[in-house]
Amino acid sequence: MEFLTGFESTYLPLHDTDVLRLTRHDERWRDDLRLVRETGIHRLRYAIPWHRIERERGRYDWAWTDEVLAGLRELGLTPIVDPIHHTSFPRWLTDGFLNPDFPAAYAEFCAAFAARFGWVREFTVFNEPTPTTVLCTEIGAWYPARPGPEAFFRMAVNVARGICAATAAIRAVQPAARFIHVDTAEAHGASDAAAEELAWFLNQRRFLIHDLILGRVDRAHPLYDRLAGYASVGEPDLRWFREHAARIDVLGLDYYPHCEHQFHQGGSVCPSLAPLGFAAIARQYWRRYRLPLMLTETNIRGYVTDHISWLKYMVEQCEELIAEGIPFEGFTWFPFIDSTDWDSLLNAPDGHIDPVGLYRLEEGTLARRESELTRLYRGLARGELRAADLPAYRFLTPVSEQLAGFRPQWAGWDWRRPNLAELPEWAWPEVFGEATHVYAGRRLPGGAIG
Repeated sequence: MEFLTGFESTYLPLHDTDVLRLTRHDERWRDDLRLVRETGIHRLRYAIPWHRIERERGRYDWAWTDEVLAGLRELGLTPIVDPIHHTSFPRWLTDGFLNPDFPAAYAEFCAAFAARFGWVREFTVFNEPTPTTVLCTEIGAWYPARPGPEAFFRMAVNVARGICAATAAIRAVQPAARFIHVDTAEAHGASDAAAEELAWFLNQRRFLIHDLILGRVDRAHPLYDRLAGYASVGEPDLRWFREHAARIDVLGLDYYPHCEHQFHQGGSVCPSLAPLGFAAIARQYWRRYRLPLMLTETNIRGYVTDHISWLKYMVEQCEELIAEGIPFEGFTWFPFIDSTDWDSLLNAPDGHIDPVGLYRLEEGTLARRESELTRLYRGLARGELRAADLPAYRFLTPVSEQLAGFRPQWAGWDWRRPNLAELPEWAWPEVFGEATHVYAGRRLPGGAIG
């Protein structure tokens, strides 16, 4: 199994900055990419910052991108380019993904990129369209913050049109392009009858954008009535999607503990107390779409030893799928270096380090520091280790409590006790307790989710 990584890059439109700047990757990219190569990684997800390149409509500044992509080639690194990572659109795109001009504007940019960088072959046209749309509408956390089902369905349709248009534009320039479509791998359960309808809806919604861009939505689709009622989708729209269906060569699935919610009459528990786990959810996507799969993101907050045990679990899950004969292309720990500011869901560029990377960022200097996690991932990437070779450290508080539902899946592990004296103080900033739990439900007082 190939092991990959990537760099967090999301743009904060209201503050005109991005995580590339907040982590100083835009300055330190040469050293960062050398570290990637030294880790034994050959292929990585990499941002093409549309918001930086096209600051004025139709005028492109490729200077930084030219330099970085040349550096990637020199190091023998193969990028899966990512022109939209969450809200990474130019500031002139008023209302973001609700703007009716988004599909055409984005297709023009993607065509310009593909023409300039003809050697790039792999594309993620839109990173995580489902949670991005939810956070921009239902939750109201990201620009344009338009809560409500009408905004969600209207944006979902416009995002899907953008993916189809951009895919077609890239293929027109580069017929040999490969498309790795990346979205969250979700599953939602109900612990009482009152929550069954909500869990059903969320389990249908996770497939909606996939179904739209593949031209699989018709009047029999479970969410057709909502599309018709909220977004005025009719037969001409469905025909357009069938005639302009996007191409997906690999279905990328992002999986975190908070991808599974368990709903009840009073709210929900996240992560679920009865999680299916990544392998079981990946099988659902495989049965529905019959496309090769890839784990395109995973990580966990906590101490380094928590990271290592989560890595062991996720590698086991992927090895299980491969053993079953399911086409499975790769494993991605994301990001390579720590991210920042997910404590505010990227609403404030405070530079708060989010300790989830293979390399940690040192407070203040942002120096890149390796850990045991780095060394173990290096062994995986170089083919020297498998899941069985990775240590199983007992999860520490609060991660042990958050992952209580996963314990039956780890029953056969030979647990080790972490050496607390070796764990650095930076390992658990308490500010990250709530931010990972707001995706599928709504934020309620006291951090509860419903």
